[in-house]
Amino acid sequence: MDSFVTAKIPCSVDINVFKAYFDVEKLRSTSFPPNRLNAFDLWFDRNSPKTLRHLILDKLAEQWDVSPIYEELPSKADKNYILDKINMNIPINILCCHIKEDFFWRKCYMYRWRGKYPASTENRKWISIYMEKHLQDHLQNLSPQEYEEESTQNILDIVSPFVVDMVIDYLQPSIDIDHYDHIPLNQVLSNLPNLKTLRITFSTKTAKTNFFLNCNKMSRNDIISFSRGLRKCYELEELYLHSVPLEPFMLLYLAKSLDTGCTNIKKLTIAHCLIGDLGIYEFLNGCSKESFPKLKILDLTNNMISPSGTYALAKSLVGRSLMELSLRLNPIESGGTAPIISAVQLMPNLESLNLSGCSLNDDIVKMLLKMIIENKTLTSLNLSNNDFTKDTGKNIYRVIGFNKTLKKIDLRNTGATLDIKNRIDDILSKN
Repeated sequence: MDSFVTAKIPCSVDINVFKAYFDVEKLRSTSFPPNRLNAFDLWFDRNSPKTLRHLILDKLAEQWDVSPIYEELPSKADKNYILDKINMNIPINILCCHIKEDFFWRKCYMYRWRGKYPASTENRKWISIYMEKHLQDHLQNLSPQEYEEESTQNILDIVSPFVVDMVIDYLQPSIDIDHYDHIPLNQVLSNLPNLKTLRITFSTKTAKTNFFLNCNKMSRNDIISFSRGLRKCYELEELYLHSVPLEPFMLLYLAKSLDTGCTNIKKLTIAHCLIGDLGIYEFLNGCSKESFPKLKILDLTNNMISPSGTYALAKSLVGRSLMELSLRLNPIESGGTAPIISAVQLMPNLESLNLSGCSLNDDIVKMLLKMIIENKTLTSLNLSNNDFTKDTGKNIYRVIGFNKTLKKIDLRNTGATLDIKNRIDDILSKN
């Protein structure tokens, strides 16, 4: 057996984790039969001199930033040894050109962002997760006054092949209270050809940043730059724009840019943006019947949409292949719910409808009951936090047996008693 391949290379257990669970001194003193290896002793070969092979690889790892030799190494064991010894502070433009191993980039991520485990790693490469976080930190900590196109382009040239999911939790506001522009995102979005998911807000969330009234809003320059960048995001499938007040004219820019460049968009979330009815009108003016042919999920949570805006929205949704629609926390009232219910009956693929906290009352109950009886596609219906009476829950219970597709109906805080809700759930469980 090759003496170089030992139990210590590669090591998947952090040394501090090992020390936390095992008393090293006690394990060392434990008597083992002759010719048996103590697997708990990480220093079993501490008195053995390093081989020439070890010494050469140590020297290669020491000078790796000058002479990055990796693929030329003859065996997997040699490569693992280099990855175990290499300095993780070497510039990432050198590392990413030569190393793609998943466990190495996971180690680099944990080393750099201790305690900040990514939200999702399933079916994702760690080099992408690392590069996305690197770009996110750069953009979030960059003030408009420090923005330089050349330096930003240098970073984009490194990370752009790996960025698929981009999250921007906040952006630094300008120190000029008369012009509250943020960093221009046109250059950033235009240089991310593989971007599929974008989550972004322009709000301020960190301490020690320059804060003033309106700094959390998008300026005219912001929406123009953002829209121009979106036109180049040809692979974008999901857009989450949230927690930033949007003026009506901004929705027109947004709609046109999405319609022009993001033809693959499947999920569109504009939440907590206070777009109002005028925002809905402007967004729809920027669209046509052929716009967003692949859109499956539309989320307009908490946007101050009233019955007037809901009526215009419902007309545009008729015949669409949406699967999920959320109007949660909008004061659409019963008058705005009626056109939505009519549109739902003409949407052949809709599976989820969320009308939670929409100021509904018993005036809309007859239409709701009719929809429950006749609809053949909905599997989830959320009516929670609305001003119904106890009779509404009883009426839904009387007709719920006619629906054979609905699997969940949320009636919390609607006046329905716990007994009625449990009975409804029992019937739905058979679906």
